[in-house]
Amino acid sequence: MKLSARGRHSMEAMFDLAIHYGEGPILIRDVEMRRRISEQYLAQLFISSSHCRSCAQHSRANGGFVLAKQPVEIRLSEIVKATEGSTAPSECVDDPRVCWKGGQCVTP
Repeated sequence: MKLSARGRHSMEAMFDLAIHYGEGPILIRDVEMRRRISEQYLAQLFISSSHCRSCAQHSRANGGFVLAKQPVEIRLSEIVKATEGSTAPSECVDDPRVCWKGGQCVTP
């Protein structure tokens, strides 16, 4: 599976938050300087696309972002799914109610 630029940049931004975990809220401009990804693009990834809300949270008090949980608890698949959408080979893997074969389906 190949990731889009959006998926790669999302993972890179999340890695940056993980590296700096415990240092408090990380400003987008700091991620921009370290990763050389535009501030506007990072803002889109973190805010408008609801970038893996279970992974990163906006810290309103100080600005910036923090991980919603410890880095070891975040799966790459969560980030990929939040940015790329489902990677399932068919709809029924994500929602078994759409499969007409029911329990006889071999896909899941």
